[in-house]
Amino acid sequence: MKTAHAGFPKQYLLNLMKDMPGGVSMTLQATVDGISLVAMGYKYNSGKVLFFIATEGAGSSAAGHPYVATFPDRLGNKCTREVYRPALIGTYFDSSPKVRFSLR
Repeated sequence: MKTAHAGFPKQYLLNLMKDMPGGVSMTLQATVDGISLVAMGYKYNSGKVLFFIATEGAGSSAAGHPYVATFPDRLGNKCTREVYRPALIGTYFDSSPKVRFSLR
């Protein structure tokens, strides 16, 4: 989510998820000006929570394809671990590298 987050339950989600492990998501629903919205917090590692907002029906909060985290072990060997993520967030991350901007 961009820095403009007025009205978004960011602090509530941060407090709720602070002690949860990576791969956890929380989904909230609200109706604002007659539009059904979904607010989602996704904790992809032990410390960072990402925030998403979408119209209801834009995607599923059910399990999607996991994110494959890559990290070095204590000896410097490459290790991987699958991290759960909701289908809506997986679709976003799978599609976002395909968006190209052009300044002309």
